[in-house]
Amino acid sequence: MAVREARGWVHALVCRGCGVTTAWARSLRVGTGEGWLFFIDDRPGANWEHACRYVFVGRGGNVEVVAGQTPPVDLDTCIRMSAALKR
Repeated sequence: MAVREARGWVHALVCRGCGVTTAWARSLRVGTGEGWLFFIDDRPGANWEHACRYVFVGRGGNVEVVAGQTPPVDLDTCIRMSAALKR
């Protein structure tokens, strides 16, 4: 099985139960409590709509993953992670 790369971004601020507005005006609710929200593009370079993930990591270590098809509308305000992620 070939290793595929994904790209990730993180929101700069700690959020409390993150609400996300995705492109195409869809809304998602990810996580509860305080934590960090990550966006993972599973097919970088491909046209949207394609598989992506929203990952909430709580301060206590809890992780919640929500599948998506489009990026967040505020992707340009997120911090891009420096290395490609291996799926």
